[in-house]
Parts: sequence; structure tokens; C-alpha cells
Amino acid sequence: MIDYLLSIIAQLVAEPPRNTGGMSDAVLLSLIASFQLVAVAWINRGNKEVREAVRHASHKANDVANEVGLKLHIATATADNKLDEISKTTQETRQLVDTAMGERLRLHAETSRRLAHITQKEECLKAAELAEQIYSDYLAKKLQADEIQRSS
Repeated sequence: MIDYLLSIIAQLVAEPPRNTGGMSDAVLLSLIASFQLVAVAWINRGNKEVREAVRHASHKANDVANEVGLKLHIATATADNKLDEISKTTQETRQLVDTAMGERLRLHAETSRRLAHITQKEECLKAAELAEQIYSDYLAKKLQADEIQRSS
């Protein structure tokens, strides 16, 4: 039994998990194996060879747990940085699209007003008023969204 438990720890030391998904499993397995080895050592407490093997295996399991913890910490920091970059890019894209939309609405409102002034037709006047109202609504919503963005 002790050989089996030692082989589990040796396998974890020789081939630590390569992705963050399996790291917590590796830590758990090494801790379980350590506790099992301690239990075996306690049962065989008179046997010096078993105690030495358990002590050695426990140190290896602790080393694996520390290494996995470090890798998990690094992977988490890397993921956080990437999420920050994605968030920044998303914000910049939103601002770019928002600015372009505002310019189009402003240009449409001005063009509609000029056309209504030139033609003096009722439908052109109504279209100009509607375009100006849409642009005003856009500005109000943009102001509200900018205030929310600043407060967060």
C-alpha cells in the first residue's frame, strides 16, 4: 500500500498538471496521499523505514502543492491581465462606435433642417424635427451613460 501511495506522489512530482483546471485536483490528491501516508506511518510507528518514507513523501507532496499553488497564482494573474485588456478594448470600441453614431445623427439632423428650410415642405419640416429629436435623445442617453461610466 505504501508503494502505491508513494507512486501517486512520485507521479504528481514527475508530471505536474499543465493547465489550471487540474491544479486543484493535484493539490487535493497530494494532500490525501500525505494524510494516508501519515496514517500508515502511525500504524507502523515502530518501523523506522516506513517513517522515513512517509517523511520524504510528505515533503515531496508539500513541494508539489507549493508549485501548483504558484502556477495557479501566475495563471490567475495572467487571466486577470487579459480580462483587463479585453475590458479596455471593449470600452474604447464602445466610445468609437458611440462617437460615430453621434456624428451621423448630428449630420442627419443638420441636413434635414437645411432641406426643410430650402423646400419649406411640411413632410421635410416634420422629418427635420424628428431627426433633431432623435439626436437630442441620443445626447441625453450619452450623457447619462457617461455619468454612469464616470461613477463606476
